[in-house]
Amino acid sequence: MGAEVFYNRVKGTSASKAFNEERENACYEYGHGGYTGTIAEKSGYTRSHKPKDIDADKWIEMIEDFDYEGSQNYFRQLKKDYEVYDDKWGDALCIPTDDGFIFCGWASI
Repeated sequence: MGAEVFYNRVKGTSASKAFNEERENACYEYGHGGYTGTIAEKSGYTRSHKPKDIDADKWIEMIEDFDYEGSQNYFRQLKKDYEVYDDKWGDALCIPTDDGFIFCGWASI
């Protein structure tokens, strides 16, 4: 089976409430049969290690471009977040924003 990237931007103050609502909406829209390539495939989330001085969208770009061999700034934080983001069977990555959260990662299709 393959995988697809999902990206859900949600406004709110509670990550768990936002995650549960997004997952519920995806299950309703795409069904409960599995392999939707959406947040519906995730049973939980892991909060990001994003430094406060970096914008959430920029951080996602950095995660997507992450290279184990590269000598990047924020290597440890990026590595931890990349491992969550890149696992289609694991948690969604939860990145706080100014007005809510971004849940993203790979999901099975």
